[in-house]
Amino acid sequence: FCDDRYGSKIGLLYLFHFVQYLGIAIFPIYQVNEIHISDSVISIGTGLFYILMFLVSIRLEGFTRRFGYKKALALGVGFLSFYPAFLAMSTGPVLYYVASCFGGIAWGFAGGTIYNYVLEAAPSGGRAGYLAWYNLVFNAGILTGSIGGPLLGSLTNLHVALWIVVVGRFIAGLALLWWG
Repeated sequence: FCDDRYGSKIGLLYLFHFVQYLGIAIFPIYQVNEIHISDSVISIGTGLFYILMFLVSIRLEGFTRRFGYKKALALGVGFLSFYPAFLAMSTGPVLYYVASCFGGIAWGFAGGTIYNYVLEAAPSGGRAGYLAWYNLVFNAGILTGSIGGPLLGSLTNLHVALWIVVVGRFIAGLALLWWG
């Protein structure tokens, strides 16, 4: 973990996972308590998410060959800001479905490239150890974001918290593009 270039990239990935899970912790509460969508609507939205994630994932190779893992990851992370944005504007199923579509497309890019990005950034020799460092950072992002999301929601309100997540995810995408 002593390589500064790798360390900065892992730090940017911590920022991403923190803001990713900051939102994930409050999305279900917002969906049920604020926009009052049903279980069946949530199921359809989840299905749309995963179908689009799958479709993007199977077509990702050409994009990454042309633009690289960094740009594909940054695009995916930046596009993940659309999910909470459309969710915050939603008053019913339609914008929730739009949010789910953007989320699936975005996660197809981000999830499909993140490990290759990490392995490409790791210094040669001992890549398993560098991947282990990434997993520690990933889990730290999950923990702090999952704790921070409900705290943020209680300090502001869920609607404001979603817009903070929008900005955080967009900034994380830009940071990965510029400094990753």
